[in-house]
Amino acid sequence: MGPEQISRINEHYGIDLNVFETTGAFNAVVGVDRPFFLDPTLLEGNPIPEFQNAKIVLDRFFSEVLTLIATMHPRAITRANQLMILREIRGVGIGYGARTDDGSAIGQRLARRLVHSAQQLLEMGVNDPAIFHLMGLFEEDFGADRISDATINILQSNIYAYTARVSSELGIECTREVRTLRTHETFLLPEHPLGNKPLVLVPQSLLRDIPIAFTPEDIPEVAAYNDELRDNFNRLLAPVLAKTKRPTKGDIRAYLFENPERITALLGGYKSAHPHPYDFENDPVGLQRWIDESAEAVREIPLEIPKEVATEAEVIDVVNSIVLAFKSFIETKGGWRGLYDNKNNRLHEEHTCLLFYAMALKYCNDSNIDISPQSNAGQGPVDFKLSRGISKVVVEVKLTSGNVRQGYETQTVIYQTSEDAQYAYFVVMQVTNTSKALDDVIKQSEQEDEDEIKHPELVVIDGRPRESASKAK
Repeated sequence: MGPEQISRINEHYGIDLNVFETTGAFNAVVGVDRPFFLDPTLLEGNPIPEFQNAKIVLDRFFSEVLTLIATMHPRAITRANQLMILREIRGVGIGYGARTDDGSAIGQRLARRLVHSAQQLLEMGVNDPAIFHLMGLFEEDFGADRISDATINILQSNIYAYTARVSSELGIECTREVRTLRTHETFLLPEHPLGNKPLVLVPQSLLRDIPIAFTPEDIPEVAAYNDELRDNFNRLLAPVLAKTKRPTKGDIRAYLFENPERITALLGGYKSAHPHPYDFENDPVGLQRWIDESAEAVREIPLEIPKEVATEAEVIDVVNSIVLAFKSFIETKGGWRGLYDNKNNRLHEEHTCLLFYAMALKYCNDSNIDISPQSNAGQGPVDFKLSRGISKVVVEVKLTSGNVRQGYETQTVIYQTSEDAQYAYFVVMQVTNTSKALDDVIKQSEQEDEDEIKHPELVVIDGRPRESASKAK
């Protein structure tokens, strides 16, 4: 369940933003994961007291796993598998958990695959514990977010100690007793705003933004999450790239495992890279500003949402008002700028969905309408469900850079049926100059209107960049 209102940690606890920022802690949005990851390469030389030994702790853990694997004893392999099952530490607020703030994890199956790969690498003579940091380059379902979750799990004591100290400095009451999984240390941490878990803080100086894969072919590049590493990675894989510009992880694995020198070269490139944490102050990729944009939108386009909504028609009317306000903000109030980073690169669809979600929450703050983001009723996720009692409306948001036709013809209809919703909106954000799929969907919608066929309500929003007034003259 999501938060009743979108807020950052400092806002929830009534802490001045400038005061919170002096701690250097990541000011997470309550209940919403953001696409950042704790990069192990940023541990080296980090001056924060609780993390001065963090790299040693991390290397020691993976060295222990390699030592167990190297014995080839079945019991030792079983123990290695057990160690590599690294559950997410709840309440951190980074990763790919989308609209919750609990991340991913390394479960039993993935742990076995990682141990098996490590065993193969040991047989090739590769015994550097840092190889676990790089397995996202060639292991399916293992990328920067899971590496981050694993690192946070292993460094649980460090992170809990940091959380306790910073919380004390900020005057946040620490009442929840927690024990670490491996060292069995006890800490008192703040209760999470959503309850049922502790609030966990991480330093901004250890975080980088997770590159987002727009297509399956992008995954190998995304896996090389460090810019410098990506360059080294591409040079190393030149023979594979000569055959195909977008090799799969299977292609990459086959090539690297042919020759241990390639793995050694990869490790060398990784260790020589000099990454930098994400620039939270300037937010160059626009990962943080959606919450402020939503507040601006509500100020620019105020709506009178009834406190008590009872009927199906009233629920539909409220959702229609919110969707049209969203459209107006993007098209007439400069909201389109929030769909792009400071280099005018298009942001991921998730950003658009979060902007709409935050707007809807703010509009409905005083009403009795329930808003469920990323709802799932068994047929896959729908972006939003707005409901009151048995009256339900689903909203699906798509960029024209995505699969618009499938979203309109299949996904939204399935989601509407799964949720037993009376009405559905299919909101298309046009971010490309042209879109044949969008043109086709518009024609289809018009024909369905003429034929009186029930279909999702199509709303097209022009989110394409505009020229400034001075340039347009």
